[in-house]
Amino acid sequence: MVEQMSCPSIAAVIVTYHPELPLLVDTLKRIEGHLASVLIVDNSVDANVGEKLHQLAEDNPKVHVHLNPENLGLSGGLNQGVAFAQEQGADWLLTLDQDSTPEHDMLDVMLKCYESLPANLQRVVANISPVTIDKNTGHTNRSQNSHLPGASWVWGAITSGSLYPVEVFTTVGRFDPDLFIYHIDTDFSWRINQAGYQTLQVHDAILHHSDGEQSHVACMGFSWVATNHSPLSRYYTFRNGVFLARKCWQQQPGFSLSLARQHLVILTKILALEHNRTAKLKMIGLGLRDGVFQRMGRWRGSG
Repeated sequence: MVEQMSCPSIAAVIVTYHPELPLLVDTLKRIEGHLASVLIVDNSVDANVGEKLHQLAEDNPKVHVHLNPENLGLSGGLNQGVAFAQEQGADWLLTLDQDSTPEHDMLDVMLKCYESLPANLQRVVANISPVTIDKNTGHTNRSQNSHLPGASWVWGAITSGSLYPVEVFTTVGRFDPDLFIYHIDTDFSWRINQAGYQTLQVHDAILHHSDGEQSHVACMGFSWVATNHSPLSRYYTFRNGVFLARKCWQQQPGFSLSLARQHLVILTKILALEHNRTAKLKMIGLGLRDGVFQRMGRWRGSG
């Protein structure tokens, strides 16, 4: 979607919640050489965290910090990053969360792959994504298809590590703030595809990422991956899954059925592999209820 250029302007947003400062500093060192500016959006609502982030920004003129007075979730923080990139006049927006560590050359590899595409293919790219490698298990999401040299067209990608042409947010819209966290990427990827655009996964661009607290569990003679998300995480996953399945049913019922199957697999793994099942099942039930009745936004703790 962005015309090929020798030196594109890239802004980044990193959404944090009680971040580990050494990990955040390491991430900034890995990407800042490629960026015009970085916005750290913090949802901690903690004065001590805010003070440390402002100290970090004082040492780096590219870094800007925004402290939210209340937790707006990942979607709210990402949308503040979109507004920041638009205000900065950036061509691209890199979105990251605090659990992700990009390889030093990730951005360079992604942009070089994009710039090698012919103009007609560049115009349909609404997201350039890296290959993610789970920090705990080594599991990777690398596509097994190679539609292009060193890259593949994929249905969608997680928001962390994604590089978006800023103009896509004018065409497709911003991230859905009602989702708060989980399935934000699913919803945005679906809208990208509905608008006729595509996601490009670049095979040699690497992002190390943590999805829950993944572990290998032996069961029935096989090794399974358990993500071990918290009960609250399960609430958001199932609530938003139901919400999206209802939203997309009229236009793409096959997608809604796929979401249902995906959540059935998650539920089966929770029952078979994970601890604290009772609390998780309770929150899943509440999430299903709220998804049906479209009670969205931040969980406020009512049963």
